[in-house]
Amino acid sequence: MNHDKMPRLHRASPLASLIAIALFNPVMAADIEFPSTPFEPNAQATVEAIERGLQSNDAFRWMSAAQHLSLLLDREGPAAITFQRVLIAHQGPLTSALAEASNTDAAQSLTTRLKTLAGGPATALKGTAVEGESDSFSSELDPSTQSGWLSLPTRSDRIYTVQVPECHGGALAMLSDAKGAAAGVESVDAGTSGLLTFAGKDQAEIRLRLYPSAQCVGSQTLTWSAFPTSGLLTPNTAAQAHVIEPDRDYRVIATPSAGVWVRFADKQAGTYTLETSKLPAGVDTILSAYSADNLNEAAASDDDSAGELASRLQYVSFGRNPMLYQATLLSGSGVFTLRASREQTPTLTVSDEAQPMRFTGGDVIWRRLAVKAGTAYRIRTSASGEDSIDTLLAVYDGSSATAIAENDDNDGDLYASLDYFASEDGEIIVSVRELSGGAGAFALQVSELVESGACPPGNVCFKQPKGD
Repeated sequence: MNHDKMPRLHRASPLASLIAIALFNPVMAADIEFPSTPFEPNAQATVEAIERGLQSNDAFRWMSAAQHLSLLLDREGPAAITFQRVLIAHQGPLTSALAEASNTDAAQSLTTRLKTLAGGPATALKGTAVEGESDSFSSELDPSTQSGWLSLPTRSDRIYTVQVPECHGGALAMLSDAKGAAAGVESVDAGTSGLLTFAGKDQAEIRLRLYPSAQCVGSQTLTWSAFPTSGLLTPNTAAQAHVIEPDRDYRVIATPSAGVWVRFADKQAGTYTLETSKLPAGVDTILSAYSADNLNEAAASDDDSAGELASRLQYVSFGRNPMLYQATLLSGSGVFTLRASREQTPTLTVSDEAQPMRFTGGDVIWRRLAVKAGTAYRIRTSASGEDSIDTLLAVYDGSSATAIAENDDNDGDLYASLDYFASEDGEIIVSVRELSGGAGAFALQVSELVESGACPPGNVCFKQPKGD
């Protein structure tokens, strides 16, 4: 055998030797169970497979994992952001697995490359205060010349948000502790305006990297905020609902996967209104009301009456059962304002004449009606003027957070009617909403039923008068 003709693997670097061996052992890929496409969108699965391979006692599995890790670390530029984010997030487990490797030279080489992935020098991020917002700052950057890391020191009593410019080739950000370990990693795809959110820590810093794009010309505005955690409503569970008071503004931080639960300090009857405002770019809120007893959803609102991404939810409470409210996000993340208010619910009276009402768009009209035991009532909507309104009637009696009866169309038209029989003296709540969320006028009337009989076609009669 002519040894001079064979590959001189011992002359190559330890990592190169491992890669060369792995390339000539095709069984490795099947053993380590890498995704069929080892790139986007399988970044998470690929890195987890590498992690399992590095933890293996089998030399060939370890070599294949080392090869794949080396290939990922070789990737650069915006196309590498997804893998860099996942690699940084898994830096701890990967480093621990490499520390247990028998091939110390190769493991040390990979460990060093992992550490430099988000390390190295960084330029301190400096900016000017945003007018009217004491916690926010902005800076003009040119991604084509500023392609290195930017750093922003953090404090444990602050929540930080970074608004990425609209034009860029991708963004990668991490919260790095005093030892350089990543406490959180986020990324934004190229050409996407996004908000990065981090809970600050003492002796830590946010490291941000903006990649250039050929489509971006000139400087771009980067905005960041440092909100004090005191008074800030953070994501929680229903059991941990924040206690709020009416007629106050609250700052809320949420993400699509982590909403904020709130409740009022007391159980008073009235119409409660919750509204979101001052939304960061790309944030779309949803407000929901739930019964605290069983977490059944009683009402929900996506967009407000103006068609904006902010939300407005109105719900009437009898003051008997505690209610919970949740603010969640359809998209985006960051800090926004939640305002809660409470007012007396207007009364509705029995009358031979219909009372004129008007929807402003997307709103719900609530009225309370005093009822007498043994009396049947007919509640109905009708046309008013030339507006064409598709109404939905609902009745609540306080026994639960949800309606005990609803009616949409009556006698085939767009208006609604239902009958209610009162078995005891008390009060009910009537709600009317426009099914399409539109605006316009209609009339609402309540009358006592003198003669009992069968329900009119299309009606909702859930209790009949006595004697039927």
